[in-house]
Amino acid sequence: MVRLSKNLKFMNDEKIFPIPKIKSKDFSKEKKDFSNWLKKINKKYPKKVNTPLLKDAFSLSLFAHRDQKRENGDNYISHPLAVAKIMTEEVYVDNETVCAALLHDVLEDTKITRSQINSYFGEPTSMLVNNVTKMTNIINESSTLREENLKKIFLLTFSDPRTLMIKISDRIHNLSTLDGIKEPKRIERIVRESSNFYSPLSSRFGLNNLKQSLDDQIFKILNQEEYDETYKTIKNIAPRKKRALSVVSKKIQNKIKKDFPKCEFKIKNRKKSIHSIWRKKIEQNLNFEEIRDIYAIRIIAKTKNDCYKILGSVHSQYEPLQGFFHDYIAAPKNNGYRSIHTVITTKIMPFIEVQIRTTEMNEICEWGEAAHWIYKKDAMNPSIEKNLNKMQKARVNFKFGIKKDETKGFVDELKNNFFQERIFVYTPKGDKISLPKNSTALDFAFAVHSELGSKTKKIKINGKIEKLHKKLKIGDEVEIIKNSKTSIKPNWIFKTITSQAKREIKNHLKKINKTMIEKSGKMKLNEIIKEKGLYHLHLTNRDNLKDSKIFNDLLIQDKNDLFYKIGVEAIDPEELLEKLLSEKHEKIKKGKIPTRKKDPTLNEKRFIFKKIKYKKISICEKTRPIPGDNIIGILKNQNLIIQRKLNQKLTEHIKVKWNKKEKYIYQSEIILTLLNRKGSLFEVLQTLKKLNINILNSVTEVKPIKPEVGYVKCMIEVENLSVLNNVLKNLRKAECVIEARRSVS
Repeated sequence: MVRLSKNLKFMNDEKIFPIPKIKSKDFSKEKKDFSNWLKKINKKYPKKVNTPLLKDAFSLSLFAHRDQKRENGDNYISHPLAVAKIMTEEVYVDNETVCAALLHDVLEDTKITRSQINSYFGEPTSMLVNNVTKMTNIINESSTLREENLKKIFLLTFSDPRTLMIKISDRIHNLSTLDGIKEPKRIERIVRESSNFYSPLSSRFGLNNLKQSLDDQIFKILNQEEYDETYKTIKNIAPRKKRALSVVSKKIQNKIKKDFPKCEFKIKNRKKSIHSIWRKKIEQNLNFEEIRDIYAIRIIAKTKNDCYKILGSVHSQYEPLQGFFHDYIAAPKNNGYRSIHTVITTKIMPFIEVQIRTTEMNEICEWGEAAHWIYKKDAMNPSIEKNLNKMQKARVNFKFGIKKDETKGFVDELKNNFFQERIFVYTPKGDKISLPKNSTALDFAFAVHSELGSKTKKIKINGKIEKLHKKLKIGDEVEIIKNSKTSIKPNWIFKTITSQAKREIKNHLKKINKTMIEKSGKMKLNEIIKEKGLYHLHLTNRDNLKDSKIFNDLLIQDKNDLFYKIGVEAIDPEELLEKLLSEKHEKIKKGKIPTRKKDPTLNEKRFIFKKIKYKKISICEKTRPIPGDNIIGILKNQNLIIQRKLNQKLTEHIKVKWNKKEKYIYQSEIILTLLNRKGSLFEVLQTLKKLNINILNSVTEVKPIKPEVGYVKCMIEVENLSVLNNVLKNLRKAECVIEARRSVS
């Protein structure tokens, strides 16, 4: 029988009351486990643990789950305690998160309310518990909302990655206790979710410690024989390597103390996870003895300067192995990882990896983006603040309206950009480069350096000349043979998959010329029109380009686009003219005559200027000023022309300002440089449609470009310069748009 303390009002009152104490002997094992764990973390992380707070969190969790059992028969309280243990195995996160881990199931499974958690442990803890509960509920929703669920989980993780830390720890423990679940389909779903979603998500948020534990559990379930073999082999060679590592560690420790008596540091041995060892063995075709980083030495210093002092001490004692030194403190990785890596040779072990970093760097390495939330209350150094800003920007970019028709695109984006499996390849000097799976040799070149990528001539993979679009495999050594000048070719954009490479190629394509193809297409079309005697019908004039259903179906907006597609033989000019002729005859029969819109009349109310004599006021058709532009007035033949004030030198002009009280619609011409592919113009039109921008007659002007690029000029209606800038900003985000700008004249 479970006995409670006197105050039973706790469950029905949101105010602060003493947390009921469970006095039953049924929970003596869990209480003892909690007490031992508390002693362990206090010893391991001195001055960090708020013992009374964690005791309260455990007591509340025990009270809430007092009548519940796990599916394997264990008291339910054993689960939240195990989750908290997993989270604090390598690094102590913070008291808020550990409390939330102990309480992570109380909102979902018990009568405890969020307000009660908030009153005892504060808003941050109650928010974390609530977020974990939300994530659990989302996962348990109908499978028909699977893609929608992914989106919601992703946004929850962006709001505070510590939510994911708790959920991953929860998943690790659940995987270790699957023997209590009887339904095979449920087990299969849990493992599949863990492998396909939680593992890559934890990786991308930098939760390295948890990812290793999660992968080990998944590996054990999916491939029990390989797991047992790897575990057994490592267990056999571990004692010998551990003894050798312990000897070297002790010598390094004594040397540092001797060289720098005031230097504060900790030294410990790191063991690679079972899954990581097995994967390296398979991918690089090694035996276990050849894997040199199964064990490594990690030195945790107090300051960055101490890291370099310790490095000097280590290298003075043991010879460093050439080509294996990396200073990620001076030059951090793209994901913010900072540490010094070196490999030393000793008499008892030929290769030992040594990692040197500060406490802060170590916690960020283990907990990734979540570590930034741990440090946010304190004064943040610039690198952490920069990462926080990047995370906030990314969160905002993904936080758009949750609509079913948008969900598939969101999930596709996750698959392509976020969960994409990564591979590691090497430079001839041994530097490791991380790339998405299926990256090509060209992607590698641009990843090393944009200038190197742009000058790529040939590529060697593992000493053999290969094609530029050859897909890379894990462990490949890639060497770039470069030209003295930029040698980017238009078709390179189709031979790369990384955004960095495509961006550099797109920038180069802005300068490419395609005039010859347009001229060729124009000549072909004119020859057939002349041969058939169709000039008088004006089948390809500007009005017909705009109004013809045939041109609209072909997504042709101007003559440049038409000439180019004829030039590259994407359109048969004879077939096109036959269809246009039939369309023209139908219009004549139905009496359909296209009409043009007239420009609105101007008056002096739109502008502020000194009184002068003039007959008519008009806007300059070359500069086309809009509110927000600096403007001037030019008096010509007693007509006042309003134009943009550019850099031109004018001796006589009238000072003019916009009347901000008057609101009108103005025409503005924009120039777009597009990748010439199917759907590009449609994507542009869709962007303008979403912005509620009206498009007027498309304007044709010959521009120098090459086959892969098209130039489009079009007239749009906007209210002011701010609206125009917003339109250009959104157009630049479109994947097909290389450049979007306003016409200068």
